[in-house]
Amino acid sequence: MRRWMVVPLLLGALAGEGARAESSRCKLLLHFALKGPRTVHVLGAARPDTVLAGGGPVQYTTGDGHFGPGTDRPIYGQVVAIDRIGTSATASLPPGVSSVVIVPWDYSAKCRPTPWTAGARWLPVGERGLVVGVLREPRFWTGGIPTLDVHVTDVQPYPQKRDRSPVATDSLLTVDELFTLLETVPDEDRLDSAPLEAVTPVQDWVRANPAVARRWPATEVVGMLHLMVEEALLENIVPPVAGTYRFAVARPGRDSAVFFARTYSNATMQWNPRKRPTVWLADMQAPETYTVLIATAASEGELPVRDEPRVIYMGREGSLGLYRDARERPDGSREWPGRIDIFEIERALLADFQTSGRGDQSASQGLFVMDPQGRVRVELTIGQSDGRPVVVRGERISTTTAVFK
Repeated sequence: MRRWMVVPLLLGALAGEGARAESSRCKLLLHFALKGPRTVHVLGAARPDTVLAGGGPVQYTTGDGHFGPGTDRPIYGQVVAIDRIGTSATASLPPGVSSVVIVPWDYSAKCRPTPWTAGARWLPVGERGLVVGVLREPRFWTGGIPTLDVHVTDVQPYPQKRDRSPVATDSLLTVDELFTLLETVPDEDRLDSAPLEAVTPVQDWVRANPAVARRWPATEVVGMLHLMVEEALLENIVPPVAGTYRFAVARPGRDSAVFFARTYSNATMQWNPRKRPTVWLADMQAPETYTVLIATAASEGELPVRDEPRVIYMGREGSLGLYRDARERPDGSREWPGRIDIFEIERALLADFQTSGRGDQSASQGLFVMDPQGRVRVELTIGQSDGRPVVVRGERISTTTAVFK
């Protein structure tokens, strides 16, 4: 899934707007905070003991980090006595675990992990708090104790750093309430494959705890999760009209210009978004409209194949906007209202076809029609020239698509 995930957004929320904006620039940092296959959230009290843990599986670099100079040095962790521990779907811990080793990491300007330099005893000793980390494989455990790498150290542990939150202390979740909320947060793979089913436990928690759910950071977690479910539903849309097209642009007083376009295989964003709900995680459904990117060229042979990097075509990309649901015609064909955005294409391939009077960007320009045999034809009025319509007509010549890489 190419998105922010719930846990990193939660951790960013704990730090307030400034820290979230800063962390958003560091995608690797956020990656390690995902509720992925080996994510573990621990509730307990840190002990004064520090142990040599080594880098384990973390591929780190040296250089200036967020908290100090990340020089090459021994990597230490701090022991935490746990009273509650939660794991993701496939993280494996032996029964009866009573303590873990928490290894903090800094990060560089290029978002690479760097050694932590602010002191190995970085958790407040004796204070009960919650930490989210990535469980190492047993061969990297320290002295046989389960070992976690933590990459979002500036906003952990909770609640010790909740003083950076945007609301009063008495309006926050307790540490136990936050732990319980994290127990309901879905795993990354589950959110990808079955988003509506994945958020059912969170919806049940909200219904069972209406007053608690109105407190921070639950409000932000649930809201962000709603947006991620919408995105997952969007990314699961496979446009029925996806494929490779031959288009002709007809403008009054000029010869028609021909170009070829190949859609990417999945929707990328909403075209005409619905208004945000007043209640998060209510009325969850796939968006009514969506956008799919297209790469263009002067000939079919110049279009991207499936494994080519997208960056090659970014100067010649456009998009199709489509309604998700088709309208059935009496003859058995189906039609989708939609539009085409070819601003970049006009500059790169159709330099003399600049068009005015494009109208409302949220409005349909015409129809994509698929006959019972699966043939797709398109007719869109994209604007005006000298008061007369500029029309784009096209046909799908194959179902070949491109993919992001």
